Amino acid sequence: MKRSAISAGLALLLTATGIALFGLGVWRQAALTASSEEYAISVSVAISNEGPDRLLQEASAEYRQQRSALATRKSFDFVSSIIGQVELIESVSGGAMVPLYYFSEELPVADYAFVAKFQQGTADIEISLVYREERWQVTRYSVVSNLLSD
Repeated sequence: MKRSAISAGLALLLTATGIALFGLGVWRQAALTASSEEYAISVSVAISNEGPDRLLQEASAEYRQQRSALATRKSFDFVSSIIGQVELIESVSGGAMVPLYYFSEELPVADYAFVAKFQQGTADIEISLVYREERWQVTRYSVVSNLLSD
């Protein structure tokens, strides 16, 4: 009798722990998905308005390995000289992929594309993020517009 009560108590404890971890994972997934979109929009506008140093400040180690600070500045100067700064984000598409298991070694990532109105016309902003060290970091950032190909 005592042994079955201990087994039942242990089973109940394990079930409660599993439910709590699942709930924590669901909460984290919802919170990070919402925060990734907010971050992507705000940092895209900030990068446009503040310049390449803001992008480098928000950049992940992967971004810095792929693009030098000089290349980032040259690209930014070229784009901003033609289309100016962001005035309005018109539409947002994309989302985040956040592991449900709270202790997963897989990092949350997000990809977004915005249609943005710049001072000189419309362009698409594409941004990729990774959640590391308790914050979102930019892994890819680009502005695509027909105005840039002329």
